[in-house]
Formats: sequence, structure tokens, C-alpha cells
Amino acid sequence: MSDVKCFTVESEQDGQTLLALLRTEYPGLSWNACRKFLTGRRVAVNRVVCVHEARRMHPGDEVRVEANEIRPSSTAGPLLFHYVDEHLVVVDKPAGIVCTRRPEELHWPDQKKRLAPTLDELVVDRLHPASSKKRTVRPRATELQRVQRLDRETSGVMVFARTVAAASGLIEQFSEHRAERLYHALVHGRLIAGTIRSHLVRDRGDGRRGSSPDGRHGVPAVTHVRPLEERAGVSRVECRLETGRTHQIRTHLSEQGNAVCGDRQYGVDDDAPRMALHAIFLAFVHPVTQQRMEFTSPWPKDLAAWWESLV
Repeated sequence: MSDVKCFTVESEQDGQTLLALLRTEYPGLSWNACRKFLTGRRVAVNRVVCVHEARRMHPGDEVRVEANEIRPSSTAGPLLFHYVDEHLVVVDKPAGIVCTRRPEELHWPDQKKRLAPTLDELVVDRLHPASSKKRTVRPRATELQRVQRLDRETSGVMVFARTVAAASGLIEQFSEHRAERLYHALVHGRLIAGTIRSHLVRDRGDGRRGSSPDGRHGVPAVTHVRPLEERAGVSRVECRLETGRTHQIRTHLSEQGNAVCGDRQYGVDDDAPRMALHAIFLAFVHPVTQQRMEFTSPWPKDLAAWWESLV
């Protein structure tokens, strides 16, 4: 096969694995032939290379099969570390990479993991470069404990714990809403300052996360929003999380008519370079020293350039 092929996952394909979906789109090819698309880094889901054949697909997901190997993303390059000690690591997450590996991927051989490294694995490699060179197997990413997460396409500042005790202290702060998290986003339309409250469910009826229609099911979610500036029908806005539910900002903004630019799952088609959501500020109390710590992540160059191009 030499032609590029693009298709969107339909509602009746919800829950299918990526490999099964490829087999459907290429009925003349064998399972192994379709699997080689993935191992050859020729498949992108929502514009991000994917090698995970068992990934479950959802309506609206965009799949692109390239004729040749997709060039590795810049996430394999240098990482920006804001802070490192024996208890925790604060790092800038690039867009296009997941924070941690799925449980079903933990048994993958090291060679396969390196095709699509996770952020915690990259951080461990940077923290232990000498030991990494001596080993044939990647240092175990379980040296880091995840206490928060950012979506694959979201960039910005985030923290990992390096010990169980530090993780426990940080998780308590996040769950009690004592950690401060600010995001900046580019959204469609004019946003009005206020607080968005709803109960979020895993499936609002179309296979996507969203607010419960009756307000009684799901988990409570609160997002405080305010506009910063506007141009050409797009607003740059600030979002402060009171709770930290999966896809909370994206669903809250989308449901009130201000979808995040570049969000192919909850938004509309536009020419944004990626999902325009960035974790710009993080503050918490160090779980061991009890000192207040604040970190700011610079607004990404790709989003800044796209914003400036709007007229």
C-alpha cells in the first residue's frame, strides 16, 4: 500500500480496537499486514503516532495511515525540568505524549516501548543517563509515582513523585483542592467569566465524557473561567481547576459553546496546530519540607504563532 488514507471513527465502531478498525478499512490485508502499519509507526490517531494495537477507539477519533514511517515527534528531545529533588520532579510536558503507560502495555519489551515512550519513561532516562547507557533494558518508570495527569495533546507543567510518601502527600493536596492549577486555552467564540459546575459521566450518550443531563449522576466538577483577550472569533482564556476530572476543561468549555481550538474530540474542525490547552501554573506545598512551591510554564511557541496568525 502506498497511498495515505484518512478516516473518522463512526458511532457503530465505538469500542473497537485500533487493529480491528484497520482490518475493517483494509479487508484485503491480513491481520499481520495491518499490524505492521502500527509497528512501522505509520498510523496516527488524532494526529499523534500510535503503535498500540489494542487501543479502544471512540466516535470522532481521526485515524491517518501514512505511506511511510511517521517522523518521531519532538517529545523525544530535551525535557524542561523545573525542579528535582529526592522526593519529586516538576517537568514541562510536551504535547503529543502520554504521561504514563497503560497497564496492559507494561509488559511490552523495551524496544517496543521506545517506539512511543511515555513522559515518565523519558523523565527516568534523563534522571539516570549513566545507568540507562549501561542497561539493555530501560530503567523502570515505576520509580515515579503519578499524582496528576495531562491529556496527550495538553502541554505544560506537572509533577511526579519519586517516593510513595511524597505521592501520598501530593495526592491528598490535589484531592482536597489545595493544589493550584491554572490553564490557558484558545477557544472558539467569546467567553464570559464565571464558574462552570456539573456532574461528569464517562459517556454522555455519544461515547464521550460529558455532563450528566439530570445533574444527579457522575462526579462533581468545577471550573472557574475568565477571558484574557480576543481576536478573529477566538479567545484566549484562563481556567482554574477546583476539581480535576478527566477532560474536565475540554467538556465544560465545549458544552457552553467555547470548544478548545484544535480539540478534535469535543470541538469543531479548525486549523489549530494542535489542541490549544496548556497547563501554565502549578502550586503546592512540598510534601516533605512543607515549603510552598510555585511553577510557571511558558506559553508554547506553536500556539503563540497560531494566535498571532489570526486576523
